[in-house]
Amino acid sequence: MRRALLLSVAIALVAAACSNSEPSQAAAAEVPTEAVARWFEAVENGDVDEAAATTVDGALAIVLALENDMDSSEMSSLVVDGVPEDLAGAYWASFRQEFADFAGRPISTLRVGGYREFEAQGVDYAAVTIIGRSDTEGTVYTRLEDEGGWAVDLLATVGSGFVGVMQRSYESIPEGEEGDAAREAFRELAAPSLWAILASGGADDGFTREAFGFLELIGA
Repeated sequence: MRRALLLSVAIALVAAACSNSEPSQAAAAEVPTEAVARWFEAVENGDVDEAAATTVDGALAIVLALENDMDSSEMSSLVVDGVPEDLAGAYWASFRQEFADFAGRPISTLRVGGYREFEAQGVDYAAVTIIGRSDTEGTVYTRLEDEGGWAVDLLATVGSGFVGVMQRSYESIPEGEEGDAAREAFRELAAPSLWAILASGGADDGFTREAFGFLELIGA
């Protein structure tokens, strides 16, 4: 399932209208809407450092691994060592172009509306409204990081499209130390994002069943 993130941001808006990439030292976003606006701008400008600074740590690694059917060792390497800058740059460039092709306009044309804060498993989140052509709306999820700033949670934003892929990937992880690292990545990085979707009130019955089943499977 490639480009689930692209589709989650674009489909609602369009259909309704008809070195490693480590977090940079940029100032943290003080409010959820700032995080989303800065992320849109970073993707549009090809700014890999800013894209990393405005998204939750480790999320891009999981998205890349799931989209490209990586094995547990490859996924663990991305999570532990970080996503190489050239790989991150290529991903965001492809995302930017595919969004423009799919939506018929660049990602920078989306407007950021208001937001609604909520809590999931003791973590603060906010659902940020994004507004497209003809005032159609979508949602990007953000998380309050331990350091105090807000960041876009890619996995929460794509979770409704990825949970089935997550389960298949998890079930294929082999035993051993390498497999243990991959399983821990799902528990530490993916599970909080799924809990956020469930707590947001925006999950349908199908996703809720799948998500609870997966969370039980991984012990989260």
